[in-house]
Amino acid sequence: MLVFGQFIKMKNKLVLYDIDGTLVDVFSSHVDAHLRSIRDVFNVDITEKKLEQGYGLPYNEVVAKPLRELGFDKEQIRRGMDEVASRFAEFLGENVRRTAERGPITLPGIPYLLEKSKELGIPMGVITSNIKKGAEAILDVSDLAGYFNPAINSFDENYPNHYRIVKNAIDSALKQGIINSDGKVYVFGDTSSDVIAARQNGCISIANVINESRRSGNISSGQYMQRRKSLEQAGANYIINDHTDTINILSILGVNSSE
Repeated sequence: MLVFGQFIKMKNKLVLYDIDGTLVDVFSSHVDAHLRSIRDVFNVDITEKKLEQGYGLPYNEVVAKPLRELGFDKEQIRRGMDEVASRFAEFLGENVRRTAERGPITLPGIPYLLEKSKELGIPMGVITSNIKKGAEAILDVSDLAGYFNPAINSFDENYPNHYRIVKNAIDSALKQGIINSDGKVYVFGDTSSDVIAARQNGCISIANVINESRRSGNISSGQYMQRRKSLEQAGANYIINDHTDTINILSILGVNSSE
């Protein structure tokens, strides 16, 4: 039963999660879905290297950037964008389901952390540069959708830059009375873009260095230090290896795990 003290905590705390590299490891599924959808609609082959140069940009720009370099004009790209997005979501869902059949796609510690946060009454939402259909496919396959409030969730097509995606989630939570105006907002993410967007919105940034599952291979010491340095330079308030130290993470959120 929710007691008064828990209700007060819930109103004064909001936690937002990036999806890819924070909740789940589905990077290869994204790449394949992008390449297939662009090939089907525009009848051209884009290299993985060219595609990945746009990662971190809004979804439409990830698609448009390599197409412009191949000579497609703005109007040609605009006409095909909706179909590319539809096929991308379809292919992404297929890929993620196949990947999940081989083993868990959630990153270590995430299921327990979310379950504990839910028990404590902490409102949670997702903030992602993914399009809504693609993000929802990932959350459904990973069985994580039920942890996040749809009224808070914020996606790329709503506000195509990371600052606005985070701001939209916060504004929605305030409008719905999910959090008070003086409440603390925590943003979990794995990239410098997540950290910067959090800081621009006055949020507390919690950044994870390890953003791949063991299935994808162990991160090298050089990669680890490079990623950690980039998160430090972006100004993360807290840097964690992964999400397995639940007690430490909950203490950062200002709650006692025994509550």
